[in-house]
Amino acid sequence: MRKPIISGAAGRFDGIDIARALAITGMFIMHTFFHTYPEVEWFTVFDGRASALFSVLAGVSVIFLTRHRGGATAVVQLVTRGVLLLALGVALSQPAVGPIVILATYGALYIVVAPLTFRLSGPVLAVAAAVTAVVMPVASWLIRHHLPPAPEFGYTPSWEMVRDGDWVTFLRCLLIDGLFPVMTWIPFFLAGMAVGRLLVATARVHRTARAAGGLVVLGVVLSAATLLVSRFIVGPLGFRDHHAATAPGGAETTDALLSGAFGTVPLDSRGWLAVYVPHSGSVAELVGSTGTAVAVIGACLLVGGAAGAAAAGGALPGAVAGPDPAHGVHGAHRGDRRAQRPRPRPVRAGVLLAQPAAAAGGGVGVVPLLPARAVGGGRLRGVPGRRRPGARSRLPRVTGRVVTPGTDPGPRPPTPTPDTDPRGQRPN
Repeated sequence: MRKPIISGAAGRFDGIDIARALAITGMFIMHTFFHTYPEVEWFTVFDGRASALFSVLAGVSVIFLTRHRGGATAVVQLVTRGVLLLALGVALSQPAVGPIVILATYGALYIVVAPLTFRLSGPVLAVAAAVTAVVMPVASWLIRHHLPPAPEFGYTPSWEMVRDGDWVTFLRCLLIDGLFPVMTWIPFFLAGMAVGRLLVATARVHRTARAAGGLVVLGVVLSAATLLVSRFIVGPLGFRDHHAATAPGGAETTDALLSGAFGTVPLDSRGWLAVYVPHSGSVAELVGSTGTAVAVIGACLLVGGAAGAAAAGGALPGAVAGPDPAHGVHGAHRGDRRAQRPRPRPVRAGVLLAQPAAAAGGGVGVVPLLPARAVGGGRLRGVPGRRRPGARSRLPRVTGRVVTPGTDPGPRPPTPTPDTDPRGQRPN
């Protein structure tokens, strides 16, 4: 039996919500606990990978967002969203907040990249992501050789640049050598769009679970291979020792550069392009972080599908019908107005009332407490609906009694009449 990777009337992928929650949690940890407790080494698992995962998910959302929209409508919506994100990112880049605000880069991706690529097929997007993962870091390294030194490491577009009219610096840090340069974040975005195309295509033939497993395998292979090659270059090939012998600060400087970067690779050696360093924008970092993001998305889709299958099978008593708590930026049918409505959970019947085990038999009888609209309806198709005019309900009346299997429920209480009904008098 296939697991329902997609659940609900709106056709949502629950695993995408799970992956987005992991990305936000990882970025929160890196921006708070990592600085407070630097001795906790496992925090570095999220370094660079959480923000890359969120960027990949942004590309997935582009496909879901534009699936049922025309060209002009989709472009207007993408650009509008990008302008809002860019403005918010610039407004938040204040000294009190710090320069670690990536929203401006996300906004630029929606403005520059998404309108040009959202109509491409999945294979074309995958090839484009692979090509840009190699070309963009090399192009950035070559371009920066001909630019004056950056004003500071890890700077981002700020309101001060806009206020002073320093648009050259604004565009330079946004596109080329800032903390989150658009040039080296394009591969993440395109990879996410390719994943979105894959999910939409496989959902039509109910093979999303197989696609999710393939994403896990592909992501693990890419991430593991990149880390192995990078460590081989740093260690056995002697990149670290060679750089430490020529760097001004010696081994201490080299180790600091290997531990983290500020958006770009150093210009003193081409070898940095093949070394995995978080937030460096190297080829190794782009390929490795993309692989990690793809694997996480695939695993989250499998987890979401397993949870949906368990809930649909009754393995999660207490699951209730209700709206999806996650924000709706990735509805697979977002173009349909139904995607805006709260969707029912896999367990349609609502809360389950369980009777304690009988002293003799030990059996437990369960009576579903159905929603009022469902009880009064003439039909029930998993989602509460209205009763057809003149239709009689085939559902048993729910009186609140708990029935043990194999026992006689006893006579029903008498139906009140206008003469005996204590709630009022006979109607006129």
